[in-house]
Amino acid sequence: VSFWQQGYGAISIALSSIFQIVSYWFVWRLWRDGKQHRETDHSYSWRFVEMALITLFVSTLGPWGLAVISANGLQGTSLYSVAIYFYLHFQYNGWFIFGILALFLFAVEKKSGKIEHPLANSAFIALAVSIFPAYVLSVIYLEKTLLVYAIAILSGVTQLAGIAMLYSWLGKSNRRFSEIFPNFWSRLLVSLAGVALLLKFVFQLLSIVPGLDDIAFENRNVIIAYIHLVVLGVITFGLIGILAQQHWMNLTSKISQIGTTALIAGFVTTEYLLVSPAFGVVHIQMFTGLFYAGIAMLSGIVLVWLAQFPTARQP
Repeated sequence: VSFWQQGYGAISIALSSIFQIVSYWFVWRLWRDGKQHRETDHSYSWRFVEMALITLFVSTLGPWGLAVISANGLQGTSLYSVAIYFYLHFQYNGWFIFGILALFLFAVEKKSGKIEHPLANSAFIALAVSIFPAYVLSVIYLEKTLLVYAIAILSGVTQLAGIAMLYSWLGKSNRRFSEIFPNFWSRLLVSLAGVALLLKFVFQLLSIVPGLDDIAFENRNVIIAYIHLVVLGVITFGLIGILAQQHWMNLTSKISQIGTTALIAGFVTTEYLLVSPAFGVVHIQMFTGLFYAGIAMLSGIVLVWLAQFPTARQP
């Protein structure tokens, strides 16, 4: 709210600084307290936690850079956009993605034991190494040189290969997915999160293709759809599914299942309505459809929330 009201003013700078300092404390505390996991059955998932914390720390350099850029009156320059996308890249593609993968893999380890497969190790290395040069994918529209394209293609392919190797290892795991996530609704949400994550990496790579790059960087609806894909499709669905698998959330009651269905239906409808016009599909009642899809998602969230109270937990 403070940024919307005054831009980089005294209040917004103070709040932003407090947030960054709290982030540093969080990174330090979790890194210190989680060291014991490096030598346990959760050593593999802990590597993803470490990458999540590293990218969270790196992302905070963006807001500090914005403060310097704004103080020098450079708000309208490409440097301003570079700093914003730097923060967003290491938040969305780093902290969020490595964090949700860490939670998922932790749940897998609790059921299957220590993960030591070479394919899984290669997947982590590919994802960890590519996250830094993949920043170029977010700002490629600013500098379309051969070197920039080469870095973008290499990092995009490496990310996609990393997630493909991780999925391939899961397919070869000694425990079936249905055994790790026995509840249908938990399994459905985690599966949808996995599909959304794969689509995210595919779309990132496609965003550098001539013709599609204009759609990716200039079409506001497509940008919003991409953000929804990550925040709702990957993070929200994945988190709810994992929490339910750990019995920290209830997805067994009728009210929670109705809510989950509404949430999924609203999400899929919203994504379709936002993206399809960019490829020539005309929707006469597009905004009406988005409104009803938003109502469906909101209703779904409320129903899932209500299902967490003991009186609603009737299967």
